[in-house]
Amino acid sequence: MYNVAMNKKGKKHKKSKFLKTFEQYKKIYFSFKSVTCPALNNCEVKFTNFGWNHLCVRKWRTEVEKLERMELLPYAKKLISITTTIQSIRYYDGYQTFEFNANMDGKRVTALVSKTKEGFIFYSNFRDDNNSL
Repeated sequence: MYNVAMNKKGKKHKKSKFLKTFEQYKKIYFSFKSVTCPALNNCEVKFTNFGWNHLCVRKWRTEVEKLERMELLPYAKKLISITTTIQSIRYYDGYQTFEFNANMDGKRVTALVSKTKEGFIFYSNFRDDNNSL
């Protein structure tokens, strides 16, 4: 089995700064478990592998983009827990996605929550400074 702290030949090497940050934010993300969302009739929004994989595991995202999204996770959690307004609803095969926006600490933060068969789950977040509220 390949160990991230070792290279293919079994020699130990230092973890990259990105990998250390990735592991820290993964712990933070999964510590959230769930949050109540007023805009969704006070339903529980769960933080699951679905959202984590979409944000941080996708191979086509650059490390810079992954870091930006990880740094926004606390804002996304807070946004979901305080928002009373849904900005948009999109429909996909088997689920709906709800979009929430807010200016938080000078950043325009967008959080996406999906409704699936299992209930509401966190899907994604990003910083959107191109549009104003």
